[in-house]
Amino acid sequence: MPQFLGYLRVFDRSGTAEYRTVTENFYRMVVPHRMYAHGGTSGTWPATAGEAANSNPELFQPRGNIAGSIGGNGAETCTTYNLLRVARNLFFHDPDPAYLEYYERGLVNHILGSRRDADSTSSPNVTYFVPLSPGNVRSFGNIGTCCGGTGLENHTKYQETIYLRAADHSALYVNLFVGSVLRWTEKGVTVTQATDFPRAQESTLTIGGTAAFDLHVRIPQWATGFRLWVNGVEQTGPRPPGTYLLAGRQWRDGDTVRIAVPFTTRSESTVDRADVQAIRHGPVLLGAVSSTTGLLNFSLYANVKLDGRIALPPVAGAPNQFTSNGLRLRPLYLGDTQAHHLYVRRNEPTVVFGTRNSGVPNREGFLDAVWARAPFADHPAFVAQVQQVTTTWRGRGLLSAAEQTSVLTAARAAEPDLRP
Repeated sequence: MPQFLGYLRVFDRSGTAEYRTVTENFYRMVVPHRMYAHGGTSGTWPATAGEAANSNPELFQPRGNIAGSIGGNGAETCTTYNLLRVARNLFFHDPDPAYLEYYERGLVNHILGSRRDADSTSSPNVTYFVPLSPGNVRSFGNIGTCCGGTGLENHTKYQETIYLRAADHSALYVNLFVGSVLRWTEKGVTVTQATDFPRAQESTLTIGGTAAFDLHVRIPQWATGFRLWVNGVEQTGPRPPGTYLLAGRQWRDGDTVRIAVPFTTRSESTVDRADVQAIRHGPVLLGAVSSTTGLLNFSLYANVKLDGRIALPPVAGAPNQFTSNGLRLRPLYLGDTQAHHLYVRRNEPTVVFGTRNSGVPNREGFLDAVWARAPFADHPAFVAQVQQVTTTWRGRGLLSAAEQTSVLTAARAAEPDLRP
């Protein structure tokens, strides 16, 4: 994989476009088509129609094979290490925030989760693989392996892509929310970022010195309700997720930029099986704590609010930890040997709204059709959507009159449960 970094260097020096093109094509072959929820790739897979089995976890899986390849070993840490480098270098040629979306995913989840949260004078305490198999337990160590070497590098490079500047020094890109101090010698300024991200959902930049430049702050694709204030004044205008917010001015010593990046909980389906899903809270991949070795059945619609958020009960005193389906959900970035499930099987057997279970079978994705229209302005708008879907399902012979009444009764009674 490092050869693609070399190709970009050849392009930089020769201008031969095919070297850049081949690197872009390689990256897009992996992200998202061979990418796991934590940003890793590669793994073993069983034989399927037209595809022989593979027992080598260091091989790329077939395109679109995610759910089919999480049952065994895989997701070599070196691979994510190098994919981050490829994404970073492609961004230099095309400042598309999508490259940083992947970078953040891999860094916050796979890379942070690849180091054991313990000190050692005899072991690097890093992983070779971080598989996503049900009930997986990470193995730390790896003295003398490729992932041992790059694993040591991983945890000395968190500062590497936080900030990037335009070649002409006219702009600064804030790509990652990491506590840090940038010394921009060409401009004679410093930028100090104070944050406890991803345990916190905000960050503050403080400018030291005076200089004119455009400040581009990344709005993550997962961030709804992103807000930014300069010296206490909120910046208005469009703030679509997956872009940069521009704040350009003559910056003065002591200027502050406060950023709010609210996390929401959501499920993320694999590309090959809609019912096999990962659960993410903001940028954080959550694992269900369990040592069972089969896919867990998970129901989430009972926790969905009118705004479309999944609102899981938080664990007191434990940032980014929740309970659901009788299990604790915790971040993969916690580096220990707790058995976990990073993918679950979504199972919604009955039509339920909050605590109101209609008892009616969730036939043909009824709840998917209801919540596809979220967010709802208010409870009457939600009930109107339920009315429309029940009418459609009745017309298709999927609901009886009595079942339609039960579903509508549950929807109307769920108003307190559905408030955001």
